[in-house]
Amino acid sequence: MELSPKVTKALKDYKTAQAKEKLAQGENYAKYNLVCCLSNGQPIHPGTLASRFYKITRAANMTINFHGLRHCHATFLLKAGVSPKIVAERLGHSTTRLTLDTYSHVVPGMQKEAALKLEQRLFNSQQSGQ
Repeated sequence: MELSPKVTKALKDYKTAQAKEKLAQGENYAKYNLVCCLSNGQPIHPGTLASRFYKITRAANMTINFHGLRHCHATFLLKAGVSPKIVAERLGHSTTRLTLDTYSHVVPGMQKEAALKLEQRLFNSQQSGQ
């Protein structure tokens, strides 16, 4: 999966900090080679992640669960005009149909935008003599 430069840098910085922690832990560091783990290299229990996320969102007065991040990701990309094929690939969907069926609530607002873009392209091109 393609990552943005900022995300890539953040992950590299995190990996550097993790390497320092691994060195400090020595033989006590679990050798699972995980990206997200406890300071000793052990896996983080999924319930712990969800619980921490819930505390953060509750403190920010937000109503979203951990799985909702996946839906936000897809919705943001579709609303930004990213191809449904790319969104499906990022979500691990086998077909774009699954993606579009799941996120069809996003599409209606995009229909008007598509019509306006087409109109602009057609009529602005004619006016400029193209």
